[in-house]
Amino acid sequence: MQTQIEDLGGLKRKLTVELPWEQVVEQESAKFNQLKSNPQLKMKGFRPGKVPMNVIKDRYADSVRYEVLGELMQKSFMELVQAETIKPVGFPAFNALPVEEGKPVSYEATYEVFPEINIVELSGEEFDRITAEVTDKDIDETLESLRKQQVDWEDVDRAAADKDQVIIDFVGSVDGTEFQGGAAEDFALVLGSKSMIPGFEDGIIGMKAGDQKDITVTFPAEYHSDDLAGKEAVFKITVKKVQGSKLPELNDDFAKLYGIEEEGLEGLRKEINTGLSRELDMRLKSMLKDQVFDRLLEMHPFEVPETLISQEIEALKSQDQAMFKQRFGADLEYPEQPRETYEPKAKRRVALGLLLAEVVKKYELNDNEDRVRELIEQRATAFDNPEEIVAMYYRNDRLLEEIQTIAMEEQVVEKILEAAKVEEKTLTYKDVMGNQGKA
Repeated sequence: MQTQIEDLGGLKRKLTVELPWEQVVEQESAKFNQLKSNPQLKMKGFRPGKVPMNVIKDRYADSVRYEVLGELMQKSFMELVQAETIKPVGFPAFNALPVEEGKPVSYEATYEVFPEINIVELSGEEFDRITAEVTDKDIDETLESLRKQQVDWEDVDRAAADKDQVIIDFVGSVDGTEFQGGAAEDFALVLGSKSMIPGFEDGIIGMKAGDQKDITVTFPAEYHSDDLAGKEAVFKITVKKVQGSKLPELNDDFAKLYGIEEEGLEGLRKEINTGLSRELDMRLKSMLKDQVFDRLLEMHPFEVPETLISQEIEALKSQDQAMFKQRFGADLEYPEQPRETYEPKAKRRVALGLLLAEVVKKYELNDNEDRVRELIEQRATAFDNPEEIVAMYYRNDRLLEEIQTIAMEEQVVEKILEAAKVEEKTLTYKDVMGNQGKA
């Protein structure tokens, strides 16, 4: 087997391989013998298993040649990969060159290679380590949010106002024609919740029980249904009830609604503090990780393989599609998004994956099972059955791999910060939780 590699620029390479003609003859001969001995091979004028070889070759020569060349290309390419002659990203695009009987056969394989990444020292680089703590005010605000979740609604004899709940029937139409999903009866809606399209809830404010009204609204241009996006619709509204809210008192009975039987309201406050502190700790780690990863990317510019970007885009699309089906049901068609929507995030993820792999290699970082166990147990505390959750993580390869990745990322961050200048800055819980991660 003779090979030649051509640099096509960037990460693209073209491999030309020449194989001995004898390999083709040998493989084709084996294929024809398999066909001849196949009792299921039937050809007009011949009994099963009695078809002459020359007849078989006349009938199947082209398909056998195509199959043999495909197998030889893949087999020889994988041999080169296993021998580390080449290190491709993903699977190549094969192109069989014209074949001349009796002469060596050649093919081309176009593929990408991994970029060369040389990790530079980050000593002296400056990072902010954000600190924060959960305060009584944060706990009070969470309690108030829980209180609103337990609201009781009482019928009132007045016009509907913001924060009221209304029970309504409605029928929507576009250009005089009703559309699927545009009608409901005895529908409970909290005004000001922004759970409906813009203008819908505002149009109900001021109506009383028994009132009927037509409301004209316009669906957002980015609405999930292409048939309705950007279109004007008329909703015929009938208000059946207007209800005001009655919030429960914050006492020991309220705590029982959340499973706190013995310690009462103070016990509930402790539970809230534990939960908020756990979320805060995870968010602070994520913010520091984002800082370090951003700096790594800035200091190590390199070309990212398109093959891996495309694979990551497909993975992101699948995630979005699964979330869409979960939210809107399997019957609603998923609105396909263009590649450009996913490309920046996909490119960042792939680049980080390649970069972190080199950091791990450079500093000889190894999996830390104690850290993995600690992360799993930390997540398990959010559930009523933590021991079962821990066992579930260790049974599920995908979940366990996610935690192992997080554990390794934490080790990378710690290693980078060892030689860096780190300044602590204090923020409030609300400021920290208002930030969003990138990776």
